Formats: sequence, structure tokens, C-alpha cells
Amino acid sequence: MKRILLWSCIALFVISSSACGKKSDPGLPMPIVPDAPSRFQAVARSEGIFILWRAPEKNVNDTELLDLAGFKIQRASEPIEKFCPKCPKNIIQLADIVYKGDRGKAPDKQQYHYLDTALEFETVYFYQMMAYNEREHNGKSTKPMIIYWDRPPAVPTGLKVDRQNKQLLLSWQPVAALGDGSPLAGFAGYNIYRTTQQGVYAEGPINKEPVNEAVFEDVPDKIDETYFYTIRAARMVKETLVESGPSNELQVAYMDITPPGVPQGLVAIPRQDGVLLKWMGMFQKDIAGYNIYRREVGGFVRLNARPVTDNSWVDTSAKSGNAYVYAVTSVDASARANESPMSEHASVTFKLP
Repeated sequence: MKRILLWSCIALFVISSSACGKKSDPGLPMPIVPDAPSRFQAVARSEGIFILWRAPEKNVNDTELLDLAGFKIQRASEPIEKFCPKCPKNIIQLADIVYKGDRGKAPDKQQYHYLDTALEFETVYFYQMMAYNEREHNGKSTKPMIIYWDRPPAVPTGLKVDRQNKQLLLSWQPVAALGDGSPLAGFAGYNIYRTTQQGVYAEGPINKEPVNEAVFEDVPDKIDETYFYTIRAARMVKETLVESGPSNELQVAYMDITPPGVPQGLVAIPRQDGVLLKWMGMFQKDIAGYNIYRREVGGFVRLNARPVTDNSWVDTSAKSGNAYVYAVTSVDASARANESPMSEHASVTFKLP
């Protein structure tokens, strides 16, 4: 009986100890780390390979990222002729970039870039990157980006522009060789870049696909703006578009040069206080007003100092007994203040009773 009781106590102790052990071991907490950088991409140009990205907005557990400290870019490489997609890669850390934004706030949404110039032709490069926090915990890595790097095309030359109303016709000399003078293999076309800040082309090309011909038609977004253009030739190296250096930069003052419509239905009516002029109002969106012209002897003279915003006006300077010829023009709201041709004339002899 004593032996049975002893074994019962031992069994109860083992069960109790085991159960308590499970409850007292909640496990080590997982560190909260940044999510992967967004909009991660690589662009191959004659200057090198540009790595572009934006900071992650949150941590991997979907909490707000308030302690971002920097970014790490990793790279591996191998000759194109020995490329093995599934083979292990010798990954090195290419760059450690310190985040300079405010701590305690979510990262800004600006685009970051890094230029890799330590390159060799006929080489495949693999890039991936991650963010890290102030505790130096690495975050989630991006998916690898594969770039086939080889000699870029020659730089396009002779960029010029002809304007036809709102359309700009860009043209340049065709490219038929690589930058080293050898024949151009894998030619893909041209990319057109446009900016309003001279020398700064932060956005991608304005064409969706490379342009095959050495000509491009563009209608910019805004009137009365100065634009800058440059062109890059491109070739396909396996699956990578490799761009040339930029062409000469072209400055275009894109001003509104189209005059508004001509006012219609002008009439001149003598009355006690002068000659009343009336015409049909214009319904164009950019009309700023109208100019009034009068001819007595010789040519027409403008009477108003500023554009008249109504579609009627009284010439109070008319003198009794004089014969006058009037005309009206419309003026738009552009920086050039384009003016229409004169309306049909209206003649009147002004006599006071």
C-alpha cells in the first residue's frame, strides 16, 4: 500500500511539473523589423546601374515604422555565359545607406537611388535590399532584381524641335553603333525624357515603349511652362534594357501662341454719353477680355488701357460731328496675351442733339 501511494505521488509530481513547465515557457518574443522597401527597381544606363526604391511605411507586423535607421543593398554577380539561375550566389553588401529622416515619424515617400559603377561588361548582376531599424535589426528583403549588363549604345546627337500649334516634334540623328564604335546589336529604340527642372530627370521616360524612329511627337501637360528634353538610345541585353548616355539637353519655352477667336456682331450706337459698342461675347475658357480700336483719320488706335471684360463698352471720348470706325479684338489669359485679328468694322457718325 505504501509502495502504491509513493508511485502515485511521483506520477502526480511529474504531471504537475510538466504542466507548469509549459505554462512558464511562453517563448522568446520575435523582434519587430521593417517591411521590405517598396518600388524597388534597377535601371541600366551608360553611367552604371541605378538602384531605385522607397522606404517601407510599416513593420512586418503591420505596425507603423517609426525607427527606420537605414538601408542595405546586396549584390552578387557572374559572367553572362556562365549564368546559372538556381545556383547559390556569392552575395556581398554593396552599400549601407543611412536614413536621414526624422525619427519617431513614418518615413517620407520620396524616391531614393544609388548608382553602382563598379561593373564589368558581359556580366549578370543580382540586387536585393532591406531596411533596418535603430536596433540594427534587418528587415524583410526585397525580391532579387536581375540585370544583364553590357556595352550601351552610342549617345544620340542633334536633338532639335519644331512646333506645330500645341504639338512639339522632336527629332535627332539615328544611332547605329555601340558607345565603343562597334556594331549595334539588339537595338530596342529610344527613350524620351522631359522635365521642368534643368538637368534633373527623376521620372521615367514619357514614352511607354522605346520609340523605333528618330522622331517623337509630344504635347506637354501645361502651357506657359519651360521644358527640358533629352534622348537616350537603348538596346536589349538578354532581358535588360541598357540605355546610352543622354543626348544634348533641349530647352523649350512652351508658350501659348494660338490667338483666340475673332469677336462677332459688333455694332456702334450713338447716344447722349458717347458711342455704345456691343458685340457677341466669347465662350472660350481662356478669354481675358477685349480690346477696343477706333479709326478717325489714319490707322486704328487702341482706346482701352486694360482688356474689357464685358461684351459692351462706351466710347465717352467721341466728339460730336465726327465719323468713326470701330473694331474689337479678343485677348487670351496666356503669358503672351495673344490677341485675335480685328472684328468686322462698325462705322458711325456721332452727333449730339
